[in-house]
Amino acid sequence: MSLPPHTEAFFIGAENDHREVILQKANALASENRLKEAIDWLSVAVRYEPVRPEQLSTFVDCILRNFKRKPGGPEESPDRSRSRDSRGEDDAFDCPGCRSFLGEAVTGACGHSYCRRCFQRRLLSKCKLCGEAVRADHRVSVILSGLLEKWFPDEMNRCKRVSEVDQLCRRKRYREAVSLATDYHLIYSTWHQSYTSSTIHDSCVKGSKQPAAQAKTCRSVPVDLLDPNDLECSLCMRLFYEPVTTPCGHTFCKNCLERCLDHTPQCPLCKESLKEYLACRKYMVTAVLDTLIKQYLAEEYAERTKTHLEETRELSDLTKNVPIFVCTMAYPTVPCPLHVFEPRYRLMIRRCMDTGTRQFGMCINDPQKGFADYGCMLIIRSVHFLPDGRSVVDTIGGKRFRVLSRGMKDGYSTADIEHLEDTRVEDSDELESLQELHDAVYEQARVWFQNLKIRFHNQILQHFGPMPEQEADIQATPNGPACCWWLLAVLPIDPRYQLSVLSMTSLKERLVKIQHILTYLQSIPSN
Repeated sequence: MSLPPHTEAFFIGAENDHREVILQKANALASENRLKEAIDWLSVAVRYEPVRPEQLSTFVDCILRNFKRKPGGPEESPDRSRSRDSRGEDDAFDCPGCRSFLGEAVTGACGHSYCRRCFQRRLLSKCKLCGEAVRADHRVSVILSGLLEKWFPDEMNRCKRVSEVDQLCRRKRYREAVSLATDYHLIYSTWHQSYTSSTIHDSCVKGSKQPAAQAKTCRSVPVDLLDPNDLECSLCMRLFYEPVTTPCGHTFCKNCLERCLDHTPQCPLCKESLKEYLACRKYMVTAVLDTLIKQYLAEEYAERTKTHLEETRELSDLTKNVPIFVCTMAYPTVPCPLHVFEPRYRLMIRRCMDTGTRQFGMCINDPQKGFADYGCMLIIRSVHFLPDGRSVVDTIGGKRFRVLSRGMKDGYSTADIEHLEDTRVEDSDELESLQELHDAVYEQARVWFQNLKIRFHNQILQHFGPMPEQEADIQATPNGPACCWWLLAVLPIDPRYQLSVLSMTSLKERLVKIQHILTYLQSIPSN
């Protein structure tokens, strides 16, 4: 490499004691991003004796900065940044961290992807797009990086070379880093990009207008290389819908991954532990893949969305194929906390939340039929997920129902049902008699509850809350007064007897049954 005339003249007759001054000058130019001049000065320094590795760090950093930068300019000016933001033309294949080619992409827990170098050098503490904390232990995304290598092989190759140089620098093997950069003609190409871009930028500033063609390089996927099969979930074998990428670098549909994690906290492909990932329960969509699918596979995505909506609509019907939790008795207006740990019910609860119904049926077991003919809908008030995937679900009883037919879906029971309502009493004399019966039963229940031993009294309060207040209109709801269901839940009677009362549509008959139970309990001598 020949030196500029002024540089050559300066060093004619130079002695070895000038060498340190020369290296200082070379590094100073490199730190100012003046790569071409830094190379000229460095070439003089090595004439005296080999350069020590630690003396090349600034120089190599300059090479990497210029090599990774696109032809838009050595430093992104504020004008260019504002222009890009106003146009909204950010390249989907750019790393949000360093603005270079995404290359060996790593996807964070927030769903945004960066080049591996940004992760390796720990340049990110928070995602530049959403502000979420970024962890450095995530691996290269297999699907995304594979696609980028297929679509942009030259850029991917250059990206890998830069990564190799960078890793050598991190291990302080600067001589090898410079040698590798030179072997791949990086010095000349990066200087050329830097020099050309600087010239363009200077001319733009002078002319107060930036050439659009050179200011922005937008990549597009080669049509002949676009294959929908490359964007299929390995679990459902369909086009990705809401793709999420695990810390180990594998990508799945969100629903598919959640179903696998219901059974075991491991990656379905590599079996690496995903306990921490499961505990966070974020499952954020991988933004780049989601954008690519919507942009380049619009028809396939529309069909996939249609299928997903049809499946969701089927799960949203509260009379057809209603999910049934086979466990315990549940009653209208009465709280029913549940500890959910079985994979089938974890899936069922999640679907109830995802569809927005937040409801499912509760029935007790029946040895012959699988579950009883009558049950109660439960409304999910909140779900507390535990780190290992189990959950504590706070529910309260809703409508009663009768089972018309039984089915099964993905391991849990389903049923076609019809809702039950109390038969209204219209005759004034009958209504007056019903009111008197209700008041008598309520007072009898109040006395019974007050006379319970303190231990049982407190247990009932803890699990079911206090006895409901008397209601002004005992026929205000299709299920009748709440006190009846609270009593049915707390009274120590056989579930089959409770079930028979649940199925009644006559408030009078229900009150009579409860009255008989209370009378019997009060007749038993207390110990």
